[in-house]
Amino acid sequence: MAMDRLNGKGGLDSWQWVFIIETAMTLVMVIPAYLLPITSPETSKALNQGHKTWGSAAIKVVIRPSTYTSFLVYICACIIGTSQGNFALVILHEANQLIATLPPLRS
Repeated sequence: MAMDRLNGKGGLDSWQWVFIIETAMTLVMVIPAYLLPITSPETSKALNQGHKTWGSAAIKVVIRPSTYTSFLVYICACIIGTSQGNFALVILHEANQLIATLPPLRS
């Protein structure tokens, strides 16, 4: 692997070089994005009136508290569904073991 060639260079292990390279790549992308002027859809010169209206409406939807509440409900539902799918067999197996230990019913 190419990262193994960096092992020992500059007195650093290859895993340390991974963090240095990833940090450098992040900074290369973030610094220009931070310095670029950000305009709102209403004041943008690159958008026509239809796109300005759509962009403003999209931003209003994203910043509503109900949007974040919906995201939270969806994530919780996904967690419940995933955990039921993952642990259903374990729960059923343990339930069958408990049923097998019950004494027989006498009538």
